[in-house]
Amino acid sequence: MPTIDIHKQDLEELVGRKFTIEELESALKFVKGEVEDVKGHEIKIEIKSTDRPDLWNVEGIARELRAHFSKNQGIPKYNVSSAKMTINISKKVEKVRPYIAAAVIRNIKIDDNILKQLIQAQEKIAGTFGRRRREVAIGIFELDKLVPPLLYTATKPDGLKFEPLDSGRKMTPGEVLDIHPKGKEFAHLVNSHDVYPILLDAANDVVSMPPIINSEKSGRITKRSKNLLIEVTGLEMRNVETALNILAMSLADRGGNIEQVNIIDRAGNAIVTPTFAVKEFKVDKYLIKRT
Repeated sequence: MPTIDIHKQDLEELVGRKFTIEELESALKFVKGEVEDVKGHEIKIEIKSTDRPDLWNVEGIARELRAHFSKNQGIPKYNVSSAKMTINISKKVEKVRPYIAAAVIRNIKIDDNILKQLIQAQEKIAGTFGRRRREVAIGIFELDKLVPPLLYTATKPDGLKFEPLDSGRKMTPGEVLDIHPKGKEFAHLVNSHDVYPILLDAANDVVSMPPIINSEKSGRITKRSKNLLIEVTGLEMRNVETALNILAMSLADRGGNIEQVNIIDRAGNAIVTPTFAVKEFKVDKYLIKRT
């Protein structure tokens, strides 16, 4: 079961009301959560719902609690701006890691809580929902350091050199898998193929090597970051879009503005991501009365 670390005041600001620990313990029943540990304002919460990855960060918990403790009832609505950026998909990734979705988040003010929750959400979603990055891997980048359009393609192990996060030097993709700690940890996800996924910008700079590591140039997010690109890659588009929507909603809840990205697939067809479609479900009255 996912365990989430939150700051109590941060949660209260997102929900719009204060809680005693006893009140919070009661409120967390709405998210199938339990307080596991309390150290001052730092609270560890275990979420016992394995089918709701949108609850695996403080923004998701707060979103659910707002429906019960504020006037913000019903399905949250998110304003989404039209796409300005494009990501083209090469046929080279078709048999390796075929799907990618992305969103731009503009004018986000990042503080310590947001940065901590962003990193935690990446790890929880990619690690649990994404089956340790096999089904879903997430990259977040400084948008202003990228030259659009981007290209999602694949390269040979001795292909383009780049500096991965926390490496201090440039490496080939093969060296990343052999030397870098993250490369060694997740090499099994790609090393059975002749080529490895790579995301490039229009200046031919490596943005990331999904699902392994981001580049140092654009993949380090700090409190000075303002405009972000979120990219999610994976083996099924449904899972990729679910992970993207969760992160986009979380940053929108923090005041960021969501902007769609054009994705041009291998057949030349264009889609835009993210989208927030609403589905209707019919439930028998008997089932409702029985509960």
